[in-house]
Amino acid sequence: MNSSGGRNRHQLNQKNVILFIALAVSCLFLYHTIRYSSYNNVISPLIKSNKVTTDDSNLDIVLKRASMKDKTIIITTLNQAWTEPHSNSLFDIFLESFRIGEGTRKLLNHLVVVSLDPKAHAQCKYKHPHCFAINTSSFDLPSSEENALTPHYIELMWIRIHLLTSILEMGYNFVFSMFTNRRVTKSVLAYQGADVVWLRNPFPHFYPDADFQILSDRFIGSSRNLKNSANAGFKYVKSNKRTIELYKFWYESKKNHPGLNDQDVLNKIKFDPCIKNIGITIRFLDTAYFSGFCEVSKKDFNTVCTIISNCCFGVEAKVHDLRLVLLDWRKFMELLPRQKLLQQSWSGPHKCSFPTVSSAGPSNFYDDFEITWGHGAKIHDNGKVLTLNLDKSGGSGFQSKKEYLFGKIDMRIKLVPGYSAGTVTAYYLSSKGANWDEIDFEFLGNVTGEPYTLHTNVFSQGNGDRERQFHLWFDPTTDFHTYSILWNPKRVIFYADDVPIREFKNLEYLGIPFPKNQPMRIYSSLWNADSWATQGGRIKIDWKYAPFTASYSNFTADACIWAFGASSCDTNSPYSNSNSKTKVWLRHELDIAKKRKMRWVEKNHMVYDYCKDHKRFPHGPPLECSVDNN
Repeated sequence: MNSSGGRNRHQLNQKNVILFIALAVSCLFLYHTIRYSSYNNVISPLIKSNKVTTDDSNLDIVLKRASMKDKTIIITTLNQAWTEPHSNSLFDIFLESFRIGEGTRKLLNHLVVVSLDPKAHAQCKYKHPHCFAINTSSFDLPSSEENALTPHYIELMWIRIHLLTSILEMGYNFVFSMFTNRRVTKSVLAYQGADVVWLRNPFPHFYPDADFQILSDRFIGSSRNLKNSANAGFKYVKSNKRTIELYKFWYESKKNHPGLNDQDVLNKIKFDPCIKNIGITIRFLDTAYFSGFCEVSKKDFNTVCTIISNCCFGVEAKVHDLRLVLLDWRKFMELLPRQKLLQQSWSGPHKCSFPTVSSAGPSNFYDDFEITWGHGAKIHDNGKVLTLNLDKSGGSGFQSKKEYLFGKIDMRIKLVPGYSAGTVTAYYLSSKGANWDEIDFEFLGNVTGEPYTLHTNVFSQGNGDRERQFHLWFDPTTDFHTYSILWNPKRVIFYADDVPIREFKNLEYLGIPFPKNQPMRIYSSLWNADSWATQGGRIKIDWKYAPFTASYSNFTADACIWAFGASSCDTNSPYSNSNSKTKVWLRHELDIAKKRKMRWVEKNHMVYDYCKDHKRFPHGPPLECSVDNN
């Protein structure tokens, strides 16, 4: 049997090639459409509905008062969370850094604070002269970081893009130094708030030839390499025709990436041919000067200008570690010049790190996943439910924003009801590259009244062919059921409704590869596999029953997050915030009762076992089959 994971990947590659060609052909048309259309066409629906309002004339007054001679301003956004407690808030730390920094006090005269709620605006007016309020009185703002990336909050992020576009159109250059709740994504770390302290005047270290320059959490050595991951919390943008067109294209691109915030979309579109057609010069800021908690190796007080509390979750942690930075900076500034050469770094971060995903409750699909292909995938009920559709135009799929190296992963799934022959609903973990690892759940559809086939497989270093198939003891289409993968260095265990159905042990001592070195993402897709899925391909999809829909809910992961070469469960990692001893699943093995349940499943519900397929293996089954690998 072939693995549908490989087939799925091949199908996705074909779709991506077609999609890329289509985008390239249409890019010029889209570029000119955005270039010459009225900006009203891309204004946020919430602004159009007057739920969020701005007064451009007042904004112009505030900008004029704060502007440098070359029409450059520094701008940040502020909400209530960053003003509390009032005597020691992130906003206080932010302002204090300007006052004690080297050549930065004068920059406060050019700082404009855009407040997003009345309490934040009141604090701004009390502490700073240049404040501008966006009216969000009828807008449902989240009260904490845990509620960030709800649909309304994502919309608010896009409202900021609209505001910054307006500022560019008014002829102002800006340094954007953001204060908001931000949960990230895919290519960066688990949680990230762009909370910055200014220790030196950064303007001498901006690139004079760049139109748009932006922070990277991990600088890979070349400022022109688009593979740097953009952190939209700190950037310097010049006002010109190219940057205005970039911002408009950036905003318009959110339509193609529903549910993603501005930073995630930027990291996707930076390779788009349309960006090249705009002719804009994009450069990434060197973390030697624009540092942060992500890249702890670059901690030189003799060169650093700004420090951002990325790779950090929680206001308390940010306040604690940024306050330590300012304390260390004060001590550094008191040293004699010759002593400063010996005292280069700051302590910490201590409380800042990226967390493991808690298994205490279900996660939000907006937070933890992104829809990667197909037009039939949707997130519903404020992120509690995700659905995938398959029709004649194609299937759909999603993937996790994070990578994991070991964990206990649970997902509740309700499969396509009724006639589902030819369809495959795939739910699996997979790494990248030619020698990938993969752990598969695949649900093979059937004609009405006949059971689904649950297909399992384990790949290690690109080698699979370890299929076992089951007919479940319940109807997986009438309600949600929980499908779990427990993956630790010793074993992989598959569960259905907490009943173990298969165990694959680490038998490396026999020379059998085991998936333990490559971090993996979670993937799921619903696609047409009628060439093989149902009765060996004899029964095909009947499109009169389309659209076919699979539903997902209650995703939980008690897992080790992998980012930038470090695991959040590694106590020696600078990013660790967890004690691996508390992760019971890291040492879990089946007890006698669970093994009995698994034997019951094998005896009564397993319909295919590769170890017993003598036609496939006429010279004897694979080596692991001769060992107790159950």
